[in-house]
Amino acid sequence: MTSPITPESATGDAVYKWTDFGASKQGFTYGPFKYQVIPQEEITAKLKLLANVTEHPETNITSVNLQPCLFEGAQSQDRKAIYAWPLKNGVWKFIAVLDGHGGHDTVDFTAEDLPRRVKGKLEELLLTEEVQTYPEAVLSALEQAILEVDNQLITDLLNLFPGGLDGLHTLSQEEIDKIINDGGERLKKVHRCMRGTTVLVALIDPTGENLWIANLGDCEALLGTPSQSNVWKTFRITKNHGGNDPEEVQRIQAEHPGEEECILNNRVLGAIAVTRAIGDVTFKLHNIVTQKVFLAARPGFTINSKIEAWLPRNITPPYLSNKADVTHHKIQKDLVSKTASFLLMYSDGLIDPRVNEGEPAREQWVNVAGNAIREGKNPAFEVLKDVLGGEDNERVSQYLTVECTDKWMDDITVAVVQL
Repeated sequence: MTSPITPESATGDAVYKWTDFGASKQGFTYGPFKYQVIPQEEITAKLKLLANVTEHPETNITSVNLQPCLFEGAQSQDRKAIYAWPLKNGVWKFIAVLDGHGGHDTVDFTAEDLPRRVKGKLEELLLTEEVQTYPEAVLSALEQAILEVDNQLITDLLNLFPGGLDGLHTLSQEEIDKIINDGGERLKKVHRCMRGTTVLVALIDPTGENLWIANLGDCEALLGTPSQSNVWKTFRITKNHGGNDPEEVQRIQAEHPGEEECILNNRVLGAIAVTRAIGDVTFKLHNIVTQKVFLAARPGFTINSKIEAWLPRNITPPYLSNKADVTHHKIQKDLVSKTASFLLMYSDGLIDPRVNEGEPAREQWVNVAGNAIREGKNPAFEVLKDVLGGEDNERVSQYLTVECTDKWMDDITVAVVQL
């Protein structure tokens, strides 16, 4: 991924090179930017410092969250939420990876509100459901909890205005501005609807034999299971919800017949890459909300696409779904090797072309994580290091030392859950 655009230079013992992060190979111009090649021990120390390496020994979960650009406004919009809940029949594990976009408001709200809702629904189920009915009941609870978070955002927004959505037609722009731009709670409720987040949730029951997955957007989950050949088997247990997925495109086109531009350039309305998310309400309500509320909010949108270009395509909302894919998986322990399976969860920064050459190496990541578990290392950190270049000091160095004032790579969050 290092571009030989200009020769390397040396200052004292330091070696500097230049990179465009593979942009020229992909047919566009970016950079080049100067970076310093640093030794392996310094790479490990610097990466651990930047990646917020976390171990949760009580739950056998490890996690990292990396955004190496430290300039103002570049802070990671990824979040993770990890809980161990002692409930009626034992300890349940909840793990969520969230990839926010457009700002921090929606992802912060979701990271706090969603676990609370899931826990409440589990407590209700444990009072009323028999064990044999858990799989389907928990699937429904996860799906409903995610719907409720998104619906709450919209309800909080519309309740700001007398008459709700219909009331916007009668309110003057001056009246709306006065309501929303209070610099406090009302503006927060507006911003939560203007930003968005994807969601990936894993839920594990006290036996460790039942795993539930809920996915909304483009985070991914892989299941790693041991084999007698010492090579870990890889099972991809989520699918991405994006404008380049044929099934998602077909679904949206069927929901909006005759609207040829409901998917344009692999994006919903030609604007947003994911087809399912929490928030992003401009794709879920009629244009009057965007025109009279969102465009009047201060501060406003942070997205790059020009709203006036795609807003006329918003004819029959909603175009963006808040319905998660939910699945149940039975986990079988390997009684021969005594080695447990594990779950690898990550945000889409791990498959970003700026850190991946070619197809994402999912099987390799599973084996890196599995081997790290066997060797007593932090598997989430080892996966992160591997995707950035592993033992290739030159490649990893460019992500950690590049001299660039904007984000040169996507946020990356990785969580590894030993089952």
